[in-house]
Amino acid sequence: MSNDIWGLMVGTRNVTAATTANAQRTQDPAALGKEAFMQLLLMQMQNQDPLSPMEGQDFFQQLAQLSLLEQMWAMNDNLNAMMGQQQLLQAGSLIGKTVEATKENGIQITGEVKGVRVLDGEVFLDVDGDSISLSQVTAVREQ
Repeated sequence: MSNDIWGLMVGTRNVTAATTANAQRTQDPAALGKEAFMQLLLMQMQNQDPLSPMEGQDFFQQLAQLSLLEQMWAMNDNLNAMMGQQQLLQAGSLIGKTVEATKENGIQITGEVKGVRVLDGEVFLDVDGDSISLSQVTAVREQ
């Protein structure tokens, strides 16, 4: 099992409304989903009826599901990182080419791509002094 799971299980003894409120304030919605799921699982395990505790087999099955779920989240994070790298490579191949783009306000821009940068996980092109999101590009031409 992963150290993250065990750290949560061992380190989290008192789950309070404040902890849940703090989790809801996080920026990343995926992190909220992970944290909320872990909190619910821990609450279930802590508050089970001592007169009819969970069977050992059920407990290990739940831990296996938790481990699988954590691996899926990690794989999703890796895929997102790979997509970001792919977009950066794609944008880099546009340097020196002429692009047409439509900004959010509807203004059409045509110009040569001078550079590429990443801000908050989004790829932007430097087009003759304007910053254009890669997703706003509508056409690409050779010089």
